Amino acid sequence: QKAAKEAESAGLGADSAPSGATAEGAAAAGPAEVKGKKKESAAVRKMREAVERRRREEEAAEAARIEAERVAEEQRLAEEEAARLREEARERKKEADRLKKEQLRKEGKLLSKSERERQRKAEQFREQLIAQGAIPAAVAGADTAANEKPKRVV
Repeated sequence: QKAAKEAESAGLGADSAPSGATAEGAAAAGPAEVKGKKKESAAVRKMREAVERRRREEEAAEAARIEAERVAEEQRLAEEEAARLREEARERKKEADRLKKEQLRKEGKLLSKSERERQRKAEQFREQLIAQGAIPAAVAGADTAANEKPKRVV
């Protein structure tokens, strides 16, 4: 039916093609006589070829459009996958940092700014007390020696 409409719009009319034959069937038969029908004129052949050429061009354009869409979709999926992998890596790093900080907190090694300031002031006060003689130096030295880990010879 589509071929008949194309042939009709090209000026072929229903009489020029045999009943049940498509435009492609007529093209395969060529300009020779088709079962008792007249040879197609040069103008009709030219129109038919123009219709065929336009159809092929439209099909090629459609195929190119579909291919471009496919490539764009593949690229979009690849970008999404790369973004997902980057996000997962960032999350893993964030989790590892969190666990490391948690471990340091448990060990008492991770101090906030205010905690460090408090420890510094306490150490200054202790040094003042030692300097004034309120704490004997021997006791102060013993405390610091007890708090420090013994050095291991390797």
